[in-house]
Amino acid sequence: MSHQVTTSSSKGTVTSVNRILLRGYVGANPTYRRFFNATLHPIDMWSFSLATHRYAKKVGSLPLARETDWHTVKDFSTINSGLYVDGSIRKGALVEVDGRIKYSKAADGSIYTQILPERVSVIRQAAWVSDSSLIFSSNQTRAI
Repeated sequence: MSHQVTTSSSKGTVTSVNRILLRGYVGANPTYRRFFNATLHPIDMWSFSLATHRYAKKVGSLPLARETDWHTVKDFSTINSGLYVDGSIRKGALVEVDGRIKYSKAADGSIYTQILPERVSVIRQAAWVSDSSLIFSSNQTRAI
């Protein structure tokens, strides 16, 4: 599903798309939070950081230098929840995130960016480490 808006005007049809596809490494084990909307309906959210790498030439340097960009992924989808609960998505896993970008303004006026996925795919699982628990913000820890 693409986030596409089509409008018509006297100059023809104009289409805009908000879609992003990222492939990178999970930076920390996902965290889980549960919110309640105005009608007290629960909304579940998994969040994690994602590192993507690119190579760029810095002034006067050879070879190309690897630069890392960090992205904040906020997943409200119930479709992907099994990947978090079973531990497939954890620190070090290579994942692909297909979704959209959301820009928000914090109370201090700063702008921050979030990636809201429609689909998260695990390309390669991380090696199992001794600290393999997922962290729940409701003061619960569930070991996988």
